Amino acid sequence: TLTVDGGELTPAAVGNYLAKYVTKSVSTSGALDSRIKNVDDLTTRMIFLPAHHAAIVKTAWQLAAWSTFRPLGLGRWAHQFGFNGHWITKSRAYSTTFAVCRERRRTWARTHTATGEERVPLDAWGRAADDEQILTVTHWQYHAAGYARTGDQALADLAATLARSRREAARTSEPAAT
Repeated sequence: TLTVDGGELTPAAVGNYLAKYVTKSVSTSGALDSRIKNVDDLTTRMIFLPAHHAAIVKTAWQLAAWSTFRPLGLGRWAHQFGFNGHWITKSRAYSTTFAVCRERRRTWARTHTATGEERVPLDAWGRAADDEQILTVTHWQYHAAGYARTGDQALADLAATLARSRREAARTSEPAAT
């Protein structure tokens, strides 16, 4: 049973509730891998779900019959707890972005030990990141592509030919070129 403290049971309230549980751990039983076709299909799947997940799926299926909730397509999306959307969707205005979360994790990893104690941030070589003696090159320039000498190209072509010959020989069980 879904109750709303101090408010009315609206489609938005139901959607918020369902979205909250969609982001939680989903059953690994495979019972919710596809859409629910009918009541018999729903009943069969309930056996394989944890009680709370089963209750959410069943509620979504039942609410789909209500005219108020029909436009939400809850029955069509009951296997996703009635939520027609991607569980990882974020809104920049409402929440944070995953880029911000990743940057915070990187900063934490650089400034804390495995036991959680603060430490001086280190660079990729284990040196203090704020060390003034470290020179950081921030300008890169394209130099060249390909082989510098004709002989290098010939050796690369020979190696590729030998590799092709060995693969073909392995497929046909014939001796490879040497």
